[in-house]
Amino acid sequence: MKKKLIIIISVVAVLIVSAVAVYFVSMLSDTPSPEAEQEENEARTVVYSDDATLFNSLTVENEHGSYTLVRDGDSIVIEGREQIPLLSASSTSMFETFADVYVVRTISEDSTEGFGFDSPSAVLTVKKADGSEKTMYIGDIAANTEGCRYMCFAGESTVYLMDADRSERYLADKSLLYSKTVSKYFTSDEMVSISIVRPDGEEILLRPSNEEESGDMNFISGYTMEKPFLFGADSDIVTSLCETLAALPSASVVEDDVTEKMLDEYGISNGTTVTVVANYDTTSMTLDSGDVNPYYDPGNEDGFVTLTTVYRIGGTRENLIYFTYDDIPIIYSLTKSDMDFINTETYQYCQRLVNIAYLTDLSGLSVDTCDGNIYDFVITSEADGEGNIDVSSVTLDYAAVDTDNFKSFYQNIVSVSHSDIGTKPEDSDCVLRLTYEFTSGERDIVEFWSFPDDSRKTFMTIDGEGRFVVLMTKVDKIKNDLQKLLSGEEINTN
Repeated sequence: MKKKLIIIISVVAVLIVSAVAVYFVSMLSDTPSPEAEQEENEARTVVYSDDATLFNSLTVENEHGSYTLVRDGDSIVIEGREQIPLLSASSTSMFETFADVYVVRTISEDSTEGFGFDSPSAVLTVKKADGSEKTMYIGDIAANTEGCRYMCFAGESTVYLMDADRSERYLADKSLLYSKTVSKYFTSDEMVSISIVRPDGEEILLRPSNEEESGDMNFISGYTMEKPFLFGADSDIVTSLCETLAALPSASVVEDDVTEKMLDEYGISNGTTVTVVANYDTTSMTLDSGDVNPYYDPGNEDGFVTLTTVYRIGGTRENLIYFTYDDIPIIYSLTKSDMDFINTETYQYCQRLVNIAYLTDLSGLSVDTCDGNIYDFVITSEADGEGNIDVSSVTLDYAAVDTDNFKSFYQNIVSVSHSDIGTKPEDSDCVLRLTYEFTSGERDIVEFWSFPDDSRKTFMTIDGEGRFVVLMTKVDKIKNDLQKLLSGEEINTN
């Protein structure tokens, strides 16, 4: 009896375990796997196919408005906004997605009611080269899907389920098709000129030095600041400016369909205008940056094309700065730091060395310390057997002066740099006067004038004309070095 009972209990237990297992298996079979869910939302059936190259235009109507993409040679543009460059891949995909319409599955074959087509999310109309048209309606989001939407064609009763990736590109604003590139790549060697016109009207015009200037020590940097006055430009500043303007980051579109009122509101109407003129290489298929060269043209005999780029830069809000690019009717934004160059002070664009002349071009140097003492040095230079000219002797009151030490003294003189631009103060006194006697017979007089209200600065003039402020410490060093030269103490050029 006991043995039979044990057998019965065992059988019941097995049945219970089996039933539980069957239940869980059935539950698992009713719950789709992540892979199954993904397949459910993936488009895998073509319900319409055509040749995208035969599409002349595609009109898109959605909650953001209406626009028409049209073919313009090998490019695609927006009708009425042809000057706005579009992202090539994105604009092409708008046509290609309609040329091969993939869907997830068919929902209904006999009615389009109840799927949102009465007030569609988007209406797409393709016009073909043969004059025919085809229209697609995109409706509501389907429940229990990852953003899939209902879709049908005009004049047909079949409703399909279109995946989110395909449908959403037609629901977006047209600005998502715009290229966000706001610079044309060039190198400092290809720069023709850069003009910066400030809101107060001051213009800074930078360019490479011409052949005549390149032989002048005042343009030793290789670049010229033509405006607001003619002077050598700082090569580091110019090179950095070229690098910045050649590769600005991708910008954000702030305003489309720009009006004069918008330009006023963003401070662009009365802002800074930057104009870049550069020669763009047409001989290479790629740029120095590694990108495809958009100007490649093997048929261009000159090997380059000259282009002008214009930025109108306005105000800032929080960390953004607003601007327009060329004649594109869009207001863009970048972070303020991307356009910090507009805040660079004028003197910083100038070559820092303001008093340059080759020592071998001098026959004499007079140093007047403006305290009753004047020191007239006589300089003699000779050429060696290879034609190299160097200073052979320096005398003061017919007494020989250590030539190498004098060279160090002179090096410190021509190393004087400015710290600002200014005007000569009234009622100022000359604190140092240097008279350069050139072997050509010409003479330059360089003077440093005190600021009555600021003992830290001097104003420097050359033959009575000047623009630069020089720190008094620079003048004091020249005087101190003079005393070392006179006493025979070695002068440090560091």
